[in-house]
Amino acid sequence: MTPKSNSVTESTFREIWKRQPWGKNALSTTMGERIVVHYPGRENHDAGPDFADAIIEIGGGNIHQGDVELHLRTSDWWSHKHHLDPNYKGVILHAVFWDDTKRPVSLCHRDTGIPIMSLSDCLTLPIEELCRTVYSSTPAIPPCRRTGQYAITERTRDVIQRAGESRFSMKKDQFSKAMALYDVEQVLYEGIMRALGYSKNTAVFMELAQQLPLSTLWRVVEQRGKNISTIEALLLGSAGMLATEKSLSIAASDKWAAEVKSEWLRLGAPQPMMRNTWRFFRIQPANSPPRRLAAMSELLLRCRGKLFSSMLSICQSYHSEIERRLAVTTRGYWATHFDLGVETKWNPYLIGKSRAREITVNILFPFFAAWAEHTQQDYLKRRILELYHTSHTPGENWITQFMHSQICGGFVSALSPSACHQQGLIQLYHDFCRNQDCSACPLRL
Repeated sequence: MTPKSNSVTESTFREIWKRQPWGKNALSTTMGERIVVHYPGRENHDAGPDFADAIIEIGGGNIHQGDVELHLRTSDWWSHKHHLDPNYKGVILHAVFWDDTKRPVSLCHRDTGIPIMSLSDCLTLPIEELCRTVYSSTPAIPPCRRTGQYAITERTRDVIQRAGESRFSMKKDQFSKAMALYDVEQVLYEGIMRALGYSKNTAVFMELAQQLPLSTLWRVVEQRGKNISTIEALLLGSAGMLATEKSLSIAASDKWAAEVKSEWLRLGAPQPMMRNTWRFFRIQPANSPPRRLAAMSELLLRCRGKLFSSMLSICQSYHSEIERRLAVTTRGYWATHFDLGVETKWNPYLIGKSRAREITVNILFPFFAAWAEHTQQDYLKRRILELYHTSHTPGENWITQFMHSQICGGFVSALSPSACHQQGLIQLYHDFCRNQDCSACPLRL
């Protein structure tokens, strides 16, 4: 098939990959290994590969699960600098329309090459006919939606709720195990830090919480006096935000940055992390890591050395009171900045209502349910479970959007707005959708 630059666009190629309009044995790698696509993956509209969680058999019997990156030409892998990007470390197949380099693609931190599939070498029909076939066909209806279409039955809601309860129980058990090994306040501190990181920086926030333990942080703060600048300097400095050449140049012209950097140097804190371990790409300015660290600084200042008792008091409040007490409004520098020396439009919150709910549902509720169980406080455990079932969802994420599309065609209002149901959707995705295990999914029965 002769390459034509205007024959197909990347968006068309994505649609072709989603629909998979070819026979089971039509595809092979450029090295001649047979490819069977059991699941093309979930389309990714964020940073990283085009499709995530794909399930592909390569070479007969070798089933791989991971990401798929699509390009019109193999050379785009290098021109887009994917070989240097750790976001692409999970790629199991590089699907291209035309192989214009005849050499394997790779990653700088991975020894083995990534298999390439050149679609133009696999298909016999003209590209124009393939495109017509794809756009004229009707997308397959997921098994979980085939019976009820957009009508959500009571049984469907019951399945989702049970999955949400199961997810809560697993998180509670994880906290119980951590409490048996580590200081309770440190476990809570790590949990809140993890929740502030979103999915992109979760691991990095966790690493920072372990590198700068709460006991160390409090000890330094006690010595210097409990003030926001000391806590911010500790967190931002330990995160590597103050130890770069860029921060030096910013501090020369930014009074606040100069002050916090000077405070960090006076503290004589441990070796900082590398700033490039933090992910900023396609993150909204309001959610940038420095702003989240500023938010944690405010939360810690409020606690005055008593994180556990402060959060327990919050957790025993009513829903609206929990959100109000966990919310953090901006003041001073962070009202108009999302990074050192980088301004953004004014934002009233460092932690808003949605993020407060996220921390409550994912961290505080399961943490204190585990603690109540360990200390045999049945009333507190029942109260937390009641709050979990009646809390409203913190907001949409890519998993819940995908599940709404799968189950009810995107009609979000068809499902319960409770946090328990949202967590149930996430659990069902991880248990069944991610592995394309439709036959075992309780929604199909």
